[in-house]
Amino acid sequence: MHRLYNAKWQWLIAFAYALVAMYAMRRQVIPMMAPHEGGNLGGDPLYYHHLAMELAGRIRAQGMGAWALHVDGQGPAGVMALIYLVARPQIGIVALNAALHATAGLMIILIFRRFFSPAVAVLSAMPFVVSLHQMFWFSQVNKDSFVASGFMLFAYGLLRITRRIAGTPTRKDLLEFILLSGGGAVLIYIGRPFIVFLLQHFAIAILLATLAIAAIDRSGNSLIQRASYTILCCLFLLSLSPLTVGAASDQTLTEFASAETSGHSQDSVPPDPAPHDSLSRYPVAHACLERSFYGWEESVHVSPGLNARLRALFSQRCLYFIQLYDPNPTTRSAVVDADVFPGSPADALRYLPKAALNGFLAPYPTTAAPHFGTSTFFTIATLEVAAFALTIPFLIGWLLRDRSNAAVLAPFALSAGVVLIYGMGVPFVGALYRYRYPFWMLVFCIGLAATLDLFDSRLKGRHRQDVV
Repeated sequence: MHRLYNAKWQWLIAFAYALVAMYAMRRQVIPMMAPHEGGNLGGDPLYYHHLAMELAGRIRAQGMGAWALHVDGQGPAGVMALIYLVARPQIGIVALNAALHATAGLMIILIFRRFFSPAVAVLSAMPFVVSLHQMFWFSQVNKDSFVASGFMLFAYGLLRITRRIAGTPTRKDLLEFILLSGGGAVLIYIGRPFIVFLLQHFAIAILLATLAIAAIDRSGNSLIQRASYTILCCLFLLSLSPLTVGAASDQTLTEFASAETSGHSQDSVPPDPAPHDSLSRYPVAHACLERSFYGWEESVHVSPGLNARLRALFSQRCLYFIQLYDPNPTTRSAVVDADVFPGSPADALRYLPKAALNGFLAPYPTTAAPHFGTSTFFTIATLEVAAFALTIPFLIGWLLRDRSNAAVLAPFALSAGVVLIYGMGVPFVGALYRYRYPFWMLVFCIGLAATLDLFDSRLKGRHRQDVV
């Protein structure tokens, strides 16, 4: 039994499960949906697969000089092209994604081992490890398996260094942080570089907050050492800036922002894939863009850079309102806040509470009820959100029970920050669910672990009373 609590065995078990489950998805489930695509889903996965196949062909013909990571801005295609050189596509896709998924699951367990018993750590990580959603989606060439694994590595590295800064950090601690968080950032860069940008700033804020708390709670010469290591960590995080750009999925956001920072006028035409003229066919998206891009009101109390990024975020948000005109009623019902068009930093601040609700609790029961039982997405997502909501009171109680547990707020805040940004910028619940998934799941698993730990402690307390 003790082997189940060994990290190597945990990774191997998670890898074996993912390998079998993902392969079954490709061989049995997905062929029923797309029998002519050889186990590949249509849309992005099939597109990435074709890009990877084409690049692998060029490498065979021209040598490794033909390789590039972000092929047409798609990092997973560049990675899979290398895999295709040595393995059959179906096996290569499943093997790589199973390894990434197992690594992400192990990182969650290791994070939880810092606060909970081995049994609680393993049990609370299970919703992520066995997730059928991820077995389905990760059986394809995709970005999210890279992001999930990279984020969990990054979060684990941040947790380790924040705990050490609260005490007495060493050079070994700094090196571990660089390897874990740096390696995680590289994996995220393959899929969604903009997430690296978010994590840079969230992690720096968390590190500085940790140092401030440590300075208040303790005194002595070691404070200088803790401050020095905090500064080194922050400088390392800032050095990750080259990893914050490069993917096609971030291109629209970057170009919207550059339209402001490069001095373009308010009459600038936003970039493809949905130029202003084409949006006239979609009145809600058109009205949103008129307010959030052309009518954006800058604030003198906000830096030009933040103004530009907020304007970009809410301008890109407008493009999701095209889904309101989809012929599928289920798709249309998955759009939220179609009457909210933030057009200034003040509007963004007022929208923040609702964005947080969207990020953590969408789809709402009122939206999901008509589709519950008939839509797989709405049924599974609604049940997950309900379970998530139930754990929040227990998480609060667990934190209040023991002040030393507050260190878990580092990975919690990191996850919550990304979920909040997605809640602000993605009003289409179908896309929001997939984008937020690894970050949201870490928050959910923390809440579940706290719940299990409280019940475990209560049961042990009753057992001791019975013995006495």
